[in-house]
Amino acid sequence: MTHLSDETGEAMFIKLAGFDVGGGCHAFSTRSGGMPHGGKLEACLPRFLAAAGFPAGATPFPLRQVHGNQVHIVPPGARPTQDPAADGAVTARSGVILLVRTADCVPVLLMNAASGVVGVIHAGWRGALAGVVARTLEVMASLGASPSSTRAAIGPAIGPCCFQVGEEVAAPFARLSPALVKDQGPPWRLDLPGAVAHLLRQTGVPEEGIRRVAACTRCRTDLFFSHRGEQGLAGRLIAAITIA
Repeated sequence: MTHLSDETGEAMFIKLAGFDVGGGCHAFSTRSGGMPHGGKLEACLPRFLAAAGFPAGATPFPLRQVHGNQVHIVPPGARPTQDPAADGAVTARSGVILLVRTADCVPVLLMNAASGVVGVIHAGWRGALAGVVARTLEVMASLGASPSSTRAAIGPAIGPCCFQVGEEVAAPFARLSPALVKDQGPPWRLDLPGAVAHLLRQTGVPEEGIRRVAACTRCRTDLFFSHRGEQGLAGRLIAAITIA
C-alpha cells in the first residue's frame, strides 16, 4: 500500500502496488482527495483523477448508489447522462473511469487483465447481503472475465473494531461465516470488509487475488471520511478504476 500526495504534500489517495496492469489505473482517495460534506463530485473529481494519474480525457461514470444489487454495464460509445441507480458497474471499454463513493461502506475495485474487463462495487451491509458482490462478478463473467483470473482491491472501510450492529444484521453474516461476527452481543461487531472478501472467494476470486487497504475509516477520521464517526456529516471517499 502506498500513500501518494499532490504537489502540496497532502496525502490524496492510496494505490496498491502491482494492481495496475497493461496501462490501467486505480486509486482510493483519502479525505483530502475525496468529496467534502455538502460538496459536488464534479468540483473535486478532476483534481483527484489528475493527481492519481488517470488518463486525461477519460470519461468518469459515477453511480447513484442505492444499497442494492443492481449492476450497470458501460457499453462502447456510452456517455453519462444521469447516474444509473446501481451499486456495481463493469466495462470492457477503454477511456472509461468507473467509480464509487463511500464513507464506511466497502469499496471494491476489480481487474481482469486477460479479458480487459474492470468493475467497481459499493458494498454496504445491505448490498452485501443482497448479493451485489456475486452479481458484479457474474456480469463481468458475461463479458469474458472469469472470477478465477480476476483480482480485487478492497479499499478503506469501517472495521470490526468499530462497526456495531444488531441481531438483524449480525445473524445473516454469522450464517455466512461465524468468524465475521465478534462479541456475544448485543451489540455485535461486524467485519464488513472480511465479509466482502469472503463473498469474493465464494464467487471464485482466489485468495491470492484479493488485496486490502487495512484501515478503519472510523478509527482514522484524520485520513478518511466516516459516516458513523462524523455523525452523518461526512464527505465521501472516491474509489476509481480504468483500463488502458
